[in-house]
Amino acid sequence: MNDGSGLEQLLAPGALHPLFQPIFDIRRLARTCEARAVAEGVELESDLRLVAELGVDLAQGYFLATPLAAAELVARGLLGPWVGATPSPQP
Repeated sequence: MNDGSGLEQLLAPGALHPLFQPIFDIRRLARTCEARAVAEGVELESDLRLVAELGVDLAQGYFLATPLAAAELVARGLLGPWVGATPSPQP
């Protein structure tokens, strides 16, 4: 069972696993570009806590919501109605 009990050890000063360095680099790049970093694949509460501890701006995954069709996202007001629309021909 993954209950996040090792989270505190992973994030202890000087103990950060090298695997997380790219996450910090991406987050720093996003902030430099005035953009946001998104963590994908958040499937457990411990994943979400880790994402928050690492300072990632946004998260998505099954823990937060199951996949929805674009029409459902539009119906819920989460996505603009232009999604899936046929592009206008260019002159």
